[in-house]
Amino acid sequence: MAIRITEETRTVERQDELYAIGRTTKGDIVTYAKGSSYSSHHQWGTAFDFCRNDGKDPFYDKDGFFSRVGEIGKSIGLEWGGDWKKADKPHFQLPDWGSTTTELKKRYGTPDEFEKTWY
Repeated sequence: MAIRITEETRTVERQDELYAIGRTTKGDIVTYAKGSSYSSHHQWGTAFDFCRNDGKDPFYDKDGFFSRVGEIGKSIGLEWGGDWKKADKPHFQLPDWGSTTTELKKRYGTPDEFEKTWY
């Protein structure tokens, strides 16, 4: 099963760019987290998105691709967005900090301060 990582750690600017989709730029809303709020696990380096990398449309799922990958990710301890009430099937995150970034913000303030603890 070939997958490709499409989004991992995001800057404030990238998060704001995604937040604008469906609001001030064309497309469907893809996130509810503004960059300045640090409310996306992507900004903290604790999440990533993925898609197919097998020659089919990257988001083709009629064969259950995302559920199969979701089960693999869960088996190694990741939280899968496909299990959420508002499913985000191409998303994984570390479960260590909860479903929101509240604890990270409380403990570290900004993603830059959190990143200093990685080394």
